[in-house]
Amino acid sequence: MIVFIEYVLLDNLVIDYLLLKTTFAVLKMPINKMRLFFVSLFGAGFSLVYPLIQVHTFLLFLIKFLFGLLMVSLSRNFKNIKEYYVSAVIFLTLTFLTGGALIGIFNLLGLNYLSEISIAVMFVPAYTVLKIAKEVILYIYNRKNVVKYFYDVEILAFNVTVKAQGFLDTGNLAYDDGFPIVFVTSKLCKKFFDGGMFPKLKAVTINTINGETRKLCFKSEKLVIINQGIENIFNNVTVCVTNKLSVGGAEVILHPALFEVDNVKSTQKETAKVS
Repeated sequence: MIVFIEYVLLDNLVIDYLLLKTTFAVLKMPINKMRLFFVSLFGAGFSLVYPLIQVHTFLLFLIKFLFGLLMVSLSRNFKNIKEYYVSAVIFLTLTFLTGGALIGIFNLLGLNYLSEISIAVMFVPAYTVLKIAKEVILYIYNRKNVVKYFYDVEILAFNVTVKAQGFLDTGNLAYDDGFPIVFVTSKLCKKFFDGGMFPKLKAVTINTINGETRKLCFKSEKLVIINQGIENIFNNVTVCVTNKLSVGGAEVILHPALFEVDNVKSTQKETAKVS
C-alpha cells in the first residue's frame, strides 16, 4: 500500500507539472520551474486526500475544479484577470482532455488504469498526449494568425494569367531597381509556359539573412491582389522564381510595399488612366 501511495504521489506530481508547463508553453508565458514544482507537489498531495472526501458527486467535482483554479493562481504572477482566465481555461481543458485520453488509451489496450502498474507508468502516455495537444493548439493558433495574411492573386505574364494564393511576408524587403519583388514557386512559374521552353530570364541579386543569392526573374504584365473583394492592380512587377516557399499553401510571396495605401491609390489611378 505504501508503494502504491508513492506511485500516486509521483505520478500526479509529474502530470500536474506537465499540465502547468504545457499551459504556459501554449500561451508563451515565462515560467519559474521551481515554483511549478512546488505547486505540482501541492497538487499531488491533494490527489491523495481527494479520494477520502465523502460528499455528493457534484460537490466532489466542484472541489476538484476549484482546486485546479487554485493551482493555476499559485503557479505564476499574472498581469491581469484576463491573463489568469485564459491560463485557467487552457489548464482545465488540458486536464480533462488528458484524463479522457488516458482512460481511452488504457481501455483500448484492455488495461485497468487504476492498477498499480498503470498508475506507475501513467505519466508516459500523459506526456505524449500533452505534447500532441500542445502541437495541435499551437498549429491552430498560428494558422489563425497567418490566414489573415493570405490573398487571392492573379499574375499576367507572357499572355498567360495564372491564379494563385499569395502570402504577405513583412520580411520580404527585396527590390529590383527600387521596385518591390514578389516570389513564386518554380512549379507555379511553369504554368506560364505550358510545358514550353522558358524564355531568357533576368538574374538579380537578392540579399537575405544568409547573405546574397542570385535568382531568376521576369516582369509580369499585371499583378492583381484581391484584398477584401477589391482588386489592387500593379503593372510591371518583378517576379522572382524560387524552388519552394515555407508558408503552407502559398505559391506567391508578396511584398509589403504593395499594401501601402499610397502605392495602391497611385496604381489604381494609373490603371484607370490606361483603361
